[in-house]
Amino acid sequence: MAITYKIDEGAGIVSFRFSHYPTVDDYQEGFSQALEQVEAAHIDRWLVWLDYDELTSDTRSLTFSKEIVLDINRYISKLAVVCPIKWHSREKIILELIINQFKKVKIFVSVQDARKWLLE
Repeated sequence: MAITYKIDEGAGIVSFRFSHYPTVDDYQEGFSQALEQVEAAHIDRWLVWLDYDELTSDTRSLTFSKEIVLDINRYISKLAVVCPIKWHSREKIILELIINQFKKVKIFVSVQDARKWLLE
């Protein structure tokens, strides 16, 4: 599965790990179920770890990613994204949709730094 997640209710953080660039099928297989659990637990601090090496240049996939960002916006108060530094400018473009809603969003290179920031 491309998307795995863990809810840490004690810390109030949900962590999503993407093992490859997600497809529509990846989101449909497990992401909607995860959103239901996150909503039920009232978790609004998210860590998204993009743990893969290649980005896609497929316009449809990029458009879909932006749609997902808009959809998850209602769940988030604070979002940490972990990805290689070479992707930061591209991810920021996608994340502007959340940033423009006055949510706290920051991009990191390490999961540890991202968690520390989420706990502040």
